[in-house]
Amino acid sequence: MASRLRHRGLFQIARIPAGATNDVDIIFKTYDQQLNQLPGLTCRTWVFDVLKLLQKPWNGGVLLKCTDIVALEQEIMAWGNSNAFGASGNKQPRPVSASKLCGL
Repeated sequence: MASRLRHRGLFQIARIPAGATNDVDIIFKTYDQQLNQLPGLTCRTWVFDVLKLLQKPWNGGVLLKCTDIVALEQEIMAWGNSNAFGASGNKQPRPVSASKLCGL
């Protein structure tokens, strides 16, 4: 998740239902006006704050069905580490995978 890492591929953690695009966009922009005032803010903490918002009820369900964000981070890190060598050699195409924890 660190910005210094090379792009390793795509890892799906949710499915956005038809008609939810505007709501998801609003959720992702929730903290935009406060970014420079939030103490200790990093890309990682911002992502986790947004993921927590995506776990809240939306239209009779939730957008992010994974209930354990810490386990999700570990799953993503393990996947990224398993693909690090290919990324360092610029292997194409990049791998695509989906979370087992998020019910995809």
